[in-house]
Amino acid sequence: MSRPFSSQQPGTAQALVAVLTDSKTSAASASTALAQWKLVNPRANWSVLDMRQAPPEPGEWLQRMLSELLSRKHMQSGQLVLLGRRDAGRQALDVVLNGGLACAGFVGIDIPCAPPRFATVPTTASIRLVLHESNAEQSDGDSLLGMLRHADIDSRIMRLPSAGADYEDTTVRAAGTFLFELVAKACRHPLAQLGTHHV
Repeated sequence: MSRPFSSQQPGTAQALVAVLTDSKTSAASASTALAQWKLVNPRANWSVLDMRQAPPEPGEWLQRMLSELLSRKHMQSGQLVLLGRRDAGRQALDVVLNGGLACAGFVGIDIPCAPPRFATVPTTASIRLVLHESNAEQSDGDSLLGMLRHADIDSRIMRLPSAGADYEDTTVRAAGTFLFELVAKACRHPLAQLGTHHV
């Protein structure tokens, strides 16, 4: 099994951002956005995790991979931020909402917004979504956000136009705003300087 690609700044990082990719979100395209996000988040390490290696039910696999990452970085789950686009992002969000992962927060870009198929477990993770929605899709986003808030989960949605010449640039900036917020939260974790970890 190949290890996740990792970008590290030894001695300076207080947070870990795991970028989840799949067949619809290549590592190359993720790296382009990554370069911009790194500039405004110098206190974070960054790792790219390919969800195509995960089994159909990815919970235990994702938990194990992230636990190994945190161990190598000498970090805790409260210092972890997850970022995923489309199906890869939704898979990770479901694991968080099902109680399979603890983290500081999750940023999802254009993830499917159907309600979870299971009861949501309380979590301290902050959920941030960036969505390009048609009128038909907006109700799904509202439904998911309402469910998160009903479960008393800190959550917000940023809605963007579904077309335009600056589509990708606007998306990267919007996700970057949420990432900046959640990386700052991860860096404030009270155990940020300890080497033990738990996922």
